Amino acid sequence: MKWFIKVLRHYADFSGRARRKEFWMFVLFNIIFSFIWTFLLTIVFVLVNNNELSEEKLQFAIRVAYMSYSAAMLLPGLAVAVRRMHDLGKSGWMLLVGLIPFLGGIWLFVLMLMDSQERGNKYGPNPKTSQETFSEPVRLKNAGVTLVIASTIAFLINIFNLISNQFPIQFNNMVEIAVDIILFAAGIFLLNEHSINKMQKKGQYAFVLILTVASIHLIISTYFLNINISNVSTFGWKAVTGSTIYTLYNLMIALFAASVLFYLQNKNLIRSLAVMTMVFSGIFLLWSVYSRMGFFYAGFEIVNLLGIFFVLMPVAYIVLAGTFYSVRNSTGEKSLNEGKL
Repeated sequence: MKWFIKVLRHYADFSGRARRKEFWMFVLFNIIFSFIWTFLLTIVFVLVNNNELSEEKLQFAIRVAYMSYSAAMLLPGLAVAVRRMHDLGKSGWMLLVGLIPFLGGIWLFVLMLMDSQERGNKYGPNPKTSQETFSEPVRLKNAGVTLVIASTIAFLINIFNLISNQFPIQFNNMVEIAVDIILFAAGIFLLNEHSINKMQKKGQYAFVLILTVASIHLIISTYFLNINISNVSTFGWKAVTGSTIYTLYNLMIALFAASVLFYLQNKNLIRSLAVMTMVFSGIFLLWSVYSRMGFFYAGFEIVNLLGIFFVLMPVAYIVLAGTFYSVRNSTGEKSLNEGKL
């Protein structure tokens, strides 16, 4: 299990090497967890919607549950595969060989079974004889890469929805497109940061942008929460629950970003808000996947499946907040974010 966790911690780290055991343990637990995730979410969806569930919607719900997990694991899976190629002394671009029908997949499978190069290569020392640390630069790079990918996918989804006119409120799509661009810029700024203790101007700009995005979403979510509460007899408690979770999710992100910007020396406050951000992002992730399972457009399969990749946005915030969670550095000293709750 430690190998699976290690891959998740190096979520978007495409440098260095990954030994054979690390890669295959990640694959094994991924298979197990994907089945558990799909089974549990589908059971919940069936129990809640038993009276209104058609066979077509059930099949779609299963696909959403499975693909939502696959979307969340896409980046760490790709990163560990690239590091596995590095471990063999090959470029990560060699993974593209897998696109060759039949033979490409067999060739990659054989490569993944090969042992590490005994000596160090241009990608780093042998992972069997060296200890890879989870440093601040790696954590900040993870957060930056995840925000960039999440905002890019969200941007494409919103552009598609705007063009296809699936939603009547096109102004909301325009706002979301602008927000996606802002988050993309925040991710780019974080990519160049190396220390939480001594964050440069670009890192501060990133959190200004995140605070701006969270504030915009907080205003919008509060407005819709008020509408849903006022019309609970029409929309039902499910809409109120969703709006409440979304409002708290954005509130935690806004408070977390503000604490990093204005209270950088207050370790306990930042760490507490980082934990709360991860908790509410996780709750929002689960609720959103469940809601997406019932969000079905007959005849619009592309819209349905594209929407699954929204899960990367709360994942991005979980990874970002996780960079400020307590981790000891390579010297054993406590970092800025090591304060006790």
